[in-house]
Amino acid sequence: MERYEPTLPGDALLAVPDMHVRGHLVPKAGLVASYANGPLVLRQDSSDLGDVVSHQLVLHAMATLPLWARLQVGVDLPIYLSQGGEEPSALGTRFASPSGADFGDVRTDLRLSLLEHEGLVPGVGLQGQAWWPSGAEGSYAGAEDPRYGVAAVFGADQKPLRYRAFFGRRSQPAPSRLTPSLGSDTTFGAGLGYLVNPIWISGEIFGSTRSRVDADLFSRAHTNLEALVSARYEHGPWQATLGAGPGLSEAAGTPRYRVVFAVSFAPGGEVSPGALAQQPKGDEAKVDAPAPRPAEPRSANSDDRDRDGVLNAKDACPDQYGETKTPPERLGCPLDSDADGILDVDDACPQQAGVSSVDPKRHGCPADGDGDGVLDADDACPREHGKRTEDPKTNGCPESVRLEGTQIVILQQVNFATGSDRIEASSFGLLTEVARVMNDHPDIVRVAVDGHTDNVGREAANMDLSRRRALSVMRWLVSHDVDERRLEARGFGPRRPLVGNDSDEHRAKNRRVEFQILKRSDQGERAWQDGPVKP
Repeated sequence: MERYEPTLPGDALLAVPDMHVRGHLVPKAGLVASYANGPLVLRQDSSDLGDVVSHQLVLHAMATLPLWARLQVGVDLPIYLSQGGEEPSALGTRFASPSGADFGDVRTDLRLSLLEHEGLVPGVGLQGQAWWPSGAEGSYAGAEDPRYGVAAVFGADQKPLRYRAFFGRRSQPAPSRLTPSLGSDTTFGAGLGYLVNPIWISGEIFGSTRSRVDADLFSRAHTNLEALVSARYEHGPWQATLGAGPGLSEAAGTPRYRVVFAVSFAPGGEVSPGALAQQPKGDEAKVDAPAPRPAEPRSANSDDRDRDGVLNAKDACPDQYGETKTPPERLGCPLDSDADGILDVDDACPQQAGVSSVDPKRHGCPADGDGDGVLDADDACPREHGKRTEDPKTNGCPESVRLEGTQIVILQQVNFATGSDRIEASSFGLLTEVARVMNDHPDIVRVAVDGHTDNVGREAANMDLSRRRALSVMRWLVSHDVDERRLEARGFGPRRPLVGNDSDEHRAKNRRVEFQILKRSDQGERAWQDGPVKP
């Protein structure tokens, strides 16, 4: 009854197979877990009477072996881990529901790659399948007779896009225990994937329809149709995929919805027939990796010193193992897809021209000096950690703090309790940005935290209050990882007003904290020191 046949390890999609074969004598293996909800429902006059099978959880253990990057044999062992149902009745007949674990019918695959794709022009493959009776028909996990299928598969890969489609025929007996909606059928499916680096996002639709002359072709009752949307992460030979989607028809075997998780190990995926033809012969042949290197020392007298398949006379990099599909001026050189001078093998962003970085995750990526996620080319404050905005003048800038000349300028005031040096919690976010600016700029050797007041009250009291407030801010910064050697506190009371103390609004402006940069040095932390500031 299970209508979902998972693709083999290394294939691009979950339900629509690949058209090509990759590798030679390098086994691939994978596990696929499929959960189907309500795949068999008892219906009478368009009314649901209950679930004969309310759920099935199937684990597929699969392995393949490619040969000459043209032919591939594979095997799939399905294990029904969990299944159950409601045992509904109709017309005096009770339909027994399965329970417990069981084996399904073992599936064998044979794939032949007929035509390689060129860009988005599709390649063509042929796939044959056979299911051997090893599962129990009574638990809807297998059939009593062998079943066979054949399909033509089409598709192409050209990053960031790939697509697949297939059309075939599956021959199998119609089970006497079920409604006559199963049996030999025509199979079909198509899928499209798009790379949102580093995740492949894919959508697929697949199914089958009855092939008998007495069945309405593509009717809901005789057609199994499902859709899957999936996300896939690939790291070297490893792939992990999570997908889910609804059933789109009412035929037996179509679930209400399905969830699929797949993990596979598929080395040798870069070995195509063309690459295989260029491999060294005899004992030197190593086709289990995309870029084999000779183990023995290279001969200075060889016509192809680096043994990359490009003769020295035409090789732009005769002493570096390279590629044959590079531009003519870089023929035989290692791939550098974005031409930024950083080879793809080391480039964290191989499709975007970038710069060198000590961080492996940023090496070869566009510059983002302050690490705020806004590239320097678009960052209005490329040396200050900020936030992305729609305004080009503020994009990538801190919300409340600017580094301008000899000042760390704050666009808000540090608030204190009235007549006190206790910092209000509302100012903690502002001071956090000040601390971040200082820690992002070790070249700022010394900063004076200056406290100012208005002229209300005695000058001596205001002088004391301004010093205590400056010291309170300094202590807060030190407690948030700013080195104490870089800070000093000063209080000026009412002696340095910004504006006249002639109104409440002006007096509020004069009650402030400022951050004056006293010294910079290109020696960074080595220049931090206690004591008076030296010019």
